Amino acid sequence: IRWLLGMYAVVNIPALVYLSHLSGGGGSVGTTEYALMCLAVGVTIPPWSVLSQRHRAHNTEFAGNGPVVMAWSNMLNLSMYPLAALLTLPAMYYGGGRAGLWVTAALDVLLIAAVLFTPSLLPGSWPRAAATAAPISSRFSLSSSISKRSRAVIASALLQHPETQLPHTGRGVHVNVLKLLLVLGTAMLGACLGSAATGLLGMVMSYDSLYLYPAVIAVGTGVIVVVAVPILLGGFRIVPWQGWLVSGVTLVFAAMLLPASSTIEGTIGALVLFGAALGASLAGQSLSLSMLMGRSPDSQVSFIARSMSAVGITMGSMWGGFLGDSPYYRNAFMVPIIAACLYLVLGHVFGYVWRLDYEEHLEPLPEAD
Repeated sequence: IRWLLGMYAVVNIPALVYLSHLSGGGGSVGTTEYALMCLAVGVTIPPWSVLSQRHRAHNTEFAGNGPVVMAWSNMLNLSMYPLAALLTLPAMYYGGGRAGLWVTAALDVLLIAAVLFTPSLLPGSWPRAAATAAPISSRFSLSSSISKRSRAVIASALLQHPETQLPHTGRGVHVNVLKLLLVLGTAMLGACLGSAATGLLGMVMSYDSLYLYPAVIAVGTGVIVVVAVPILLGGFRIVPWQGWLVSGVTLVFAAMLLPASSTIEGTIGALVLFGAALGASLAGQSLSLSMLMGRSPDSQVSFIARSMSAVGITMGSMWGGFLGDSPYYRNAFMVPIIAACLYLVLGHVFGYVWRLDYEEHLEPLPEAD
């Protein structure tokens, strides 16, 4: 897999160089050409998430807590946003808007050097020695089988405690509905994230302070990660539909604060509150989706969570950019409000289905003698 990463990095560098050339072309560059080049850069970015998933599957000490580990893995991917923003902040301050592309190219060069000269530093890489190949292969097979069995045990344990865990019906009809609602909720949260980022971009451009964009992104995404950590530490001790409603109401009110301020300072203050509400919602959604799909492979859960979040970010960024052109950037902040309201509606439907399947059939406990 390290050679695959290296090949991606080699192809990604010329794509970044050409995109940087187009970024300085002014009005002579067509929208279609620029969009296709952005697509090429995104497709050729080295798949770090695959590497981290391979490394996690290698560690048997995490095998007994599959859903929580998967939720932590998704949040670890999200933590890359503030780290990347902090990394590009000095580059954009001194080198302008295109400096972020050159930072990415420099990281590609470092990855190529690591693949060529220090492959053992890359997690998930396989030793070349034939004498050690068999034990490592056996250990990887054991880890995979333990992970599958442990996830099945966890899913069975969830059936015994429906009052604090996600439900599972024998018919499977309502479980599929709950999965669909969770997936749609993840997409709505992604739309909140993407549209808010687009509105922030319009804000810094309207004040001619593009170098501040990585800083505000680092603040917003950093708050998301900080708030999500205590929720993930709680692990199984969450109540899905009540938590969804509480986080949904909080997210709606926090999103309404974003377009209320016309200054950078006021918008950043609102962004902190919005990031806190969004972090709580993302952590709860990630845990709930991982637990509900307790019998599914890790890769399937991860693919669903990341792909739907990416779809939401894409749609949110598109509508935010369409509505919030630079002088009217606050119009872009209407998209997080709409997405948060839809997220709250989905939470109501989720709670209705959950209660219909379980709480309407509850019977009083027998009286103690």
